Amino acid sequence: MHEMNFGDTPIGRQPRRSGILRRFARDRKATTAIEFAFLVGPFLALMFAVIENALSFTVEQLVSNAADNAARTFRTGQADLSTMTKESFHDMLCADVKMIFTSCDNLIYTLKAYPTFADVADNIEWEGNDLKQTTSIFEPGDSTSKMSLQIYFKYPVRMDLVRMAISGTDWKLLYATTTWQNEPF
Repeated sequence: MHEMNFGDTPIGRQPRRSGILRRFARDRKATTAIEFAFLVGPFLALMFAVIENALSFTVEQLVSNAADNAARTFRTGQADLSTMTKESFHDMLCADVKMIFTSCDNLIYTLKAYPTFADVADNIEWEGNDLKQTTSIFEPGDSTSKMSLQIYFKYPVRMDLVRMAISGTDWKLLYATTTWQNEPF
């Protein structure tokens, strides 16, 4: 008969293992739980990132619409410049931007009149990883003025742990700008 060397196994047979290891190798009950444990973290991180980005895109659209609505209000002369203040303009923008999860504490804007369209500067000044501008500017013009409105909104990131780990901030800057000339009113 054929003599078997150490390590050889007959075809179709598994090498003998001790009792505990043999039972562990045969038992497939926890396989799904172990696979789930490995996959649930990345899956949840990806799902929360998708939800967070969808929310931030929605708020970004609200910021853009707020800029357009404010521009329309000034352009057509509907804004009463004799009674409108910096705070009332902020409240008007906030009413357009406000959503279930947002507050207007992080809303900063610049509303200015310029002599010509060439003088309108569209720039954001940075100080490190943050905006240099910390307060809103409200300097509306009169009839036929060239106006520019820039809105900056620091949208708080709540669920996107990947973004917070990469950028080091817990907010995302949303920005909208519009430039127009007031109609004669």
